[in-house]
Amino acid sequence: MPETAEPGEHTVSLEGGAQASILVEEVSLDEIKERLGYALLPEYVPNGLRLSAANVSGLRGHLIFDGPEGRLYVSYPVSFSEEGFLVEGDPNSARRPDDAVTEVELEGGMGHLVRGKWSDATVAMGPFMDPELAQWEYHGVLSLFWSTRVQESNVDFVIQARGSSLDWIGQEDMAQIAVSLKQR
Repeated sequence: MPETAEPGEHTVSLEGGAQASILVEEVSLDEIKERLGYALLPEYVPNGLRLSAANVSGLRGHLIFDGPEGRLYVSYPVSFSEEGFLVEGDPNSARRPDDAVTEVELEGGMGHLVRGKWSDATVAMGPFMDPELAQWEYHGVLSLFWSTRVQESNVDFVIQARGSSLDWIGQEDMAQIAVSLKQR
């Protein structure tokens, strides 16, 4: 389906001449607005990405964009720890490697670009694991954390790209998405 497909039912032709019916649903930001008092949506996303969901968990809004290469999340409000402890606030916990984080200049401020994530095995070991056993995986996830003003308050955001390869998105795209967020 083209990324510009209007909400509603569409018929598409498949290889071999068969046809299929696809329902494109309109994604609403109403739940986010109702719970948080505001909702933001980027005016820019890379080609091929389509907003597939907007929801709230607790007091955090989530926008989910899907594309052929991977998935992009925009979430707010979030928190970012420069220290990078696996267990937030525990100085004896494993720390994210220093080379996984790069400061990024954004229009009107600075952000932190994080390459990778804690391995699933590390997370599964729980908060009392030996920090020496913690493993950081540098592939598959790229996250940009930054703070901006929304309704006279500072709000912390994250854009997170996931995929088997992250060749489809880079630091410039992440920064462009960040500065294009507008209140809806």
